[in-house]
Amino acid sequence: MPTFAVTILLPDIYEESFLALIPRHRSLINCLLSESVIETYAVSTERRRGWVTVNGDDTWVVRAVVEQFPLYRYFHGIEIDELFIFDTVATRFPHISLNWNGLYRTPARRFIYFFTLMNFSFARRFGFLAFIVLVSGWLLTAGRPAGAPTISTEQLVTYMSSAIDNLRYLRCSVKAQERIGHEIKTSSSAMKLTFKPLQVYLKDNKNVEVLWVTGQNGGDAWVYPGSFPYVTLSLNPFGSLMRKGQHHTVLQAGFGTIAGLLHPNALYHDATFSRTFRYVGDTTVLGRPCFVLRSDFPQFRYVAYRAAKNETVATVAERFGCGEYRVLERNNLSPGDAVPEGKVVQVPNGYGRRTILCIDAKTYLPIVVDVRDDRGLFEKFEFYNVVPNQPIPLEEFTKSCKDYKL
Repeated sequence: MPTFAVTILLPDIYEESFLALIPRHRSLINCLLSESVIETYAVSTERRRGWVTVNGDDTWVVRAVVEQFPLYRYFHGIEIDELFIFDTVATRFPHISLNWNGLYRTPARRFIYFFTLMNFSFARRFGFLAFIVLVSGWLLTAGRPAGAPTISTEQLVTYMSSAIDNLRYLRCSVKAQERIGHEIKTSSSAMKLTFKPLQVYLKDNKNVEVLWVTGQNGGDAWVYPGSFPYVTLSLNPFGSLMRKGQHHTVLQAGFGTIAGLLHPNALYHDATFSRTFRYVGDTTVLGRPCFVLRSDFPQFRYVAYRAAKNETVATVAERFGCGEYRVLERNNLSPGDAVPEGKVVQVPNGYGRRTILCIDAKTYLPIVVDVRDDRGLFEKFEFYNVVPNQPIPLEEFTKSCKDYKL
């Protein structure tokens, strides 16, 4: 596989937000080093430039790896060069020594070791490097359980979080199943998003179109209802009309809610739920290989919470990481309602009793989210035709775009 050198241009001044991301950035770098996706990682003394050597099929794959870095948004630029020669001490054939208590502790491995020593002529004839790679692979996998995981939970969570954090553009289609009252409501929509600044365009299966752009229309969304009165409306994205019949706001389109499940914020009342996710195996969704991340939280239940000063439905939901919908439903509240200080409300103590995420093995973005609670299916989202970080023209986030009825 080719190796590429990536030169990174770092900012002149490190802001606090940059420094806050360094631990997560280092965690991802360590994971990539341990998997040999990255061979080397270095930063200059003056901290103005960095260098990474990355293994990948082509420059697009390498760029996708770099775009996962939590600090990527702060880079002033990157340069990618394929290497003609890449030689390090680590890549040279190691000095062979017996270690009966370690790598060669079984009779089968000792046989392979002596077979290697006795057959250098064979190795030269058929390709020394290929032969050593074959034997090394045999040595490293011999005795490994058939069901041994290919990735750890920590790595999977880190990769997915970084992939979500580093989204700049997103196109996808979504099929949703949401429990509203006692019924499961289904819908589908196509969406386009840019992040920083956030811009959202949605069109659902009923031809309803929604456009929301940071800093425009007084914070309201433009909505074409697709039916009578056939005129574009300006609606509050947090209001009752736009929240009716759905769990989330248009501003939560994409994967932000999912990332929040795994990384509790400072308001969280109890972070137990977030620590229950485990990598449990692999599957295939719509022909795409996926890792399965699962949370089992049998202690899911509603608990009594006495509201503090200046509480809203949103802040209560944020404290428990449960989403607003069930707080609204259980307590007969409306979106945006203030919760009087001292009022006791019933709040779920987690997001679900069982939550399953199917994470695309190539993009590390979740393409299935399935949440069950004490009443069964709460919500399920299936993402398909996902195109991350492909630039979207600015005119596609304007009310006058010729393809829209806004």
